[in-house]
Amino acid sequence: MTYEDFKYENIKWNCINDFSKNIKVSYDNICPCVFDVISDSFYRENYHSDILSYYFSFNDSKKQLISWINKKRTNNKIKFCDYKDSEIPKREAQKRDITIYSKDKTHAIVIENKSNGFSDMSRQLIRYYNDLKKQDITVDAIIYLNKYSIKEPDYTDWKKSEINVIQPLLLKTQLVGSDSITEKVINEVIKQSEDKRLIGLSIELRDLFNNIINGGKIMADKDVSKFLELMRNQQKKENLEKLVDAYNCLPALMRDHYKIFLEEEKNVLPRLDEIGLYKDNCLFVNFNCYGKIYYIDFWFSYDCINIILGSRNYDNWKRDLKYLKQKMESDWIFEDIPNDDCPMISFSNVYDESAVKDEMRRVITTFSKYIDK
Repeated sequence: MTYEDFKYENIKWNCINDFSKNIKVSYDNICPCVFDVISDSFYRENYHSDILSYYFSFNDSKKQLISWINKKRTNNKIKFCDYKDSEIPKREAQKRDITIYSKDKTHAIVIENKSNGFSDMSRQLIRYYNDLKKQDITVDAIIYLNKYSIKEPDYTDWKKSEINVIQPLLLKTQLVGSDSITEKVINEVIKQSEDKRLIGLSIELRDLFNNIINGGKIMADKDVSKFLELMRNQQKKENLEKLVDAYNCLPALMRDHYKIFLEEEKNVLPRLDEIGLYKDNCLFVNFNCYGKIYYIDFWFSYDCINIILGSRNYDNWKRDLKYLKQKMESDWIFEDIPNDDCPMISFSNVYDESAVKDEMRRVITTFSKYIDK
């Protein structure tokens, strides 16, 4: 299936329309989650990262998180007293999802939220670690939070020495289920905290995570037969399967679709020396300049496109980017990320094809005219 198939041709909505007409969605068997009720973006990764940031601003929540981390270790125990009353800013430099700082800001616990099922960006966790290290901040733990599995991060392009640094700090977990953040932290807060407001928030957060995994709305038992009857229609079943498959593959579909777009624009857009693909959701463009190679990465996800500028002159990439920024002056369009090798633009209008193409043209045109020919 191609991106064009997804948009125009093969996806028919008969099955969905029939489902909505004939099947009533019921809340009879569940308690609705307040986050589901008040927001249409409750399912988004950034949304519940912000909620978790707020949640861990409570000392009882931090205490249970640190207790769980310490139970997983024999050495290098974390002291809760160092983190009591500490700061937890929202998403910040390096696009770290959640960073819990010690009160004196010399230590940190990083939570990387993968509960939307997105793949890792290139060398993601080691970049977070190095960024904090450069600020003389010791990373005490990295929580790798997935949706419904406990798995390893993507170590592609990592050195063995870097893996050896990260693995002792790593706690791999999931939203709900066995050995999950819900089971080991949120439920313990509900049992042990005396803060009624926090207990209420913990219950709502547990419901939110269960809704993300199981779906906030469930089908009433009396309607299951109607749904099964609809699925007996082979064409409707195939259309629904195509829709689900297209959505699951959407980042890869967009990556391939916009590669074709750039190839068609190669004679119009300046200096496109190489167009290629990386992983299942990254499209890159290389620009050759007197033996140096600059690049722009386009990382596609369901919520946004992260556009990253870099240099493949790995020994002097900082110097290259600093020089380029000084040369571009007011035309510098990237978000500066301290101590990082990837200045970035985050583009959220991901489903507007014309807007995406215009943004790609803008970034490439603005950037390329400052490269020495």
